[in-house]
Order: sequence, then C-alpha cells, then structure tokens
Amino acid sequence: MLHGYAIEGSLVQMIDLCELMARDGVVPDLRCFNILINAYAKYGRMDVAMLFFEDMLKQGVKPNEFTYLTVISAFCKMGRMDDAMEKFSEMIDMGVPLETEVYMCMVEGYFNHGDSMKAEEFITKMKNRDIHHKPWKGNR
Repeated sequence: MLHGYAIEGSLVQMIDLCELMARDGVVPDLRCFNILINAYAKYGRMDVAMLFFEDMLKQGVKPNEFTYLTVISAFCKMGRMDDAMEKFSEMIDMGVPLETEVYMCMVEGYFNHGDSMKAEEFITKMKNRDIHHKPWKGNR
C-alpha cells in the first residue's frame, strides 16, 4: 500500500499510513524506509527524506546500496555535492558495497555541476577498484 502511494506521489497519505502503522506497533523495515526516502527524494523533499533516513538509523535499520544511491542521486541532481560526498563517505564507513551506479552518480553529479576535476578523480577511483562503467550520458 505504501508503495502504491509512493508511485502516485501521495506523500500525505504515506505519512498517514506511517502514523497508523506506528499506532499499531508496526516497526518499519528497510523496504518501508527505502520507499519513503525514495518518494520524498523523487519529489525534491530532501528535508523529509533525510528525516526518514535519520529515523531509520535511530531504529537500528541499516541502509543498503539502494538507500544510499537514492540519497546521493537526489543530492547530485540538486547540486548538493558536499552532501552527496558526505553520504558516499558514510556508505564506505558503514561497509555498504560500492557498485558502478553509485560511482557514476557521483561522476555525473560533479560533471553536471561544473567540477570535472572531481569527476575525473572518481573515474580514477573506479579504475583503481576495477569497477567498469557505462559511457557517461550527461544530464539524466
């Protein structure tokens, strides 16, 4: 049901459902948090997405690659590269596997926001870790 609200962009209904779940003693799992974070990030509400991210950590739910990719991608699209880099570093610290998509997100973010030096640093990191990438397409 939560996923359906997310697809429709019914953010208010998502919150209502979460409150109902909390009243019934239902603790959100990783999938639930990922749906919430992704929906709010998709609609440009990183303030709320990050509140859910922080709540997830407080409840002992460990973010996965999808969680971090969602947050990093949204920050990159918004030009908030310092925030994206912070989450990238946190991802490493948390031991979450770094796949091609996360690196490419950072590369595209830096390129799209005028920092080709940083983008090239990430490409070098990918090569050093033997991570292969698809050709860069620019502004997704």
